[in-house]
Amino acid sequence: MREIDDDNEDNFAKDPRGAGTLTVLVLLVTAAAIFSYLGAYKVSAALVSADLLSPWPPAADPRPKWLVIGFLVVILSCAGVGVIMRVASCRSLRDIDRIANDD
Repeated sequence: MREIDDDNEDNFAKDPRGAGTLTVLVLLVTAAAIFSYLGAYKVSAALVSADLLSPWPPAADPRPKWLVIGFLVVILSCAGVGVIMRVASCRSLRDIDRIANDD
């Protein structure tokens, strides 16, 4: 049987804290920007090239507005899921404390 060594290079859990808040926020904003760009520009370009969407004049380009709306939808959706998870976690911890104090 192989012994576990703290100095072993195969130890994947070097930082037990996990990802920091700033790292998660940067990744969330980056993912939201990428998805909104792909949805606003690349999907619309594919639809125009497939003749499913008619081309628009350059002065009336709706894609920047679509980009901002998509970005806000993704960010607000993720924030909403985060709030729901936070409330659920607080309720669960409160129930656990209540059960522990009843004993």
